[in-house]
Amino acid sequence: MILVKKATLIAGLLSSVLVQSGFATVLRLPLDSRTNIEHLLRPTEVLIQQPIVGPRRNPVPGDFGSTRSSIRSGLTKNFTHDLVYFTEISIGTPPQRIKMLMDISSPETFVTSIECENCLPGGVRYDASRSCSSRENGTALEFQYRYIFASGNMTADTFYLDEFQIKNQLFLEATTVHPLGISWDDISTVHGILGLTPSSAGSVLNNPSPFMSMVKEKALDRNIFSMCLREPRELIFGAINHERFNSELVQIPLTNKSGRYALTGRWQAEANYLTLGSEPGIRMSLAGYTTSFSTTSALIFLPQQLVLDLLRILGFEEEKFLPPSIPCEQLRIMPDITFNLAGKNFSLTPYDYTLQWPMEYGTTLCVSAMLPFGVEQHDEIVLGSAFLQAFYSVFDLDTNTVGFAPLAPSLEA
Repeated sequence: MILVKKATLIAGLLSSVLVQSGFATVLRLPLDSRTNIEHLLRPTEVLIQQPIVGPRRNPVPGDFGSTRSSIRSGLTKNFTHDLVYFTEISIGTPPQRIKMLMDISSPETFVTSIECENCLPGGVRYDASRSCSSRENGTALEFQYRYIFASGNMTADTFYLDEFQIKNQLFLEATTVHPLGISWDDISTVHGILGLTPSSAGSVLNNPSPFMSMVKEKALDRNIFSMCLREPRELIFGAINHERFNSELVQIPLTNKSGRYALTGRWQAEANYLTLGSEPGIRMSLAGYTTSFSTTSALIFLPQQLVLDLLRILGFEEEKFLPPSIPCEQLRIMPDITFNLAGKNFSLTPYDYTLQWPMEYGTTLCVSAMLPFGVEQHDEIVLGSAFLQAFYSVFDLDTNTVGFAPLAPSLEA
């Protein structure tokens, strides 16, 4: 179960650790945590990305300053408008430590600039004047990312994932950032976006992400990244941490199917159906839908009528101004929900598909992590971190698959 609190939390920091794993070097970075529930239940929106408004020039070529390896990075859990995760990287020479929002469903990379005209004070923002390796390439650009509208200039600089470096990595140096319909508090902790899609297709910034730069330069032992979203949270490039799970890693093929909302070049797979309870159970069809995965939403977005039927069968109730909820003591007798994706089954317990929401007077509300997609005509379902937290996840560009394995018992909530 995802525990939601209304207070700010700072988790213990893990000091940087250098670990040798076979032929690969694995690097771990610090973690922290922050909480805000106010916009948790805001529906997913389709992004309208803005066109380039300045002259386009040829990208600055990337190169690397280390041998092939794998990188382990700590992850931050953070509630802003949704449950999201951060990792820290360094940019520039000398390095400037920046907290980056990890987004496996976006190809974009941008960082807020010290010259940002309307950013709130606090945190660390990128200062190009302090980096002798910074190069502005002359392209001005603006685009919308979720609830943020950003504009600025394309810049190239050295990115560091601890001791691993990517030279001349292109990114948007955002000099203006506007919230779109939400409070400044919800985006004030976002100082950068680290997109991790398997291609730069659909990128408004039109440049490879750091992950794709590493793939292009054959810098990794394997062209994969893997992650665990339960403590100790981690993001690993180029390797798999087999200690985090003790059962088979089930892989499913990626699909390039595109439609009204599903896009090519994303980590997405075919959806078949979901089953409520043990087989044969109650089966609900998802035929014709594409499944995408998200680390920038806690929620599971499904077709509207399917969600209504599912919540009714499970006994969730709705009250005015509150999401569908159920008494927390009932979770222990509720059935699992199994998603069949590309012919493989992945099960969630009631503690996975609900969110624990503390209320006044010490009471707790258990709310549904499953909500309608928010639009009538669509061809996609979204499995957010409520789903991903239940598994060790592997995103494999070599085999064009995504893989999931139930977490080792010591990591289960």
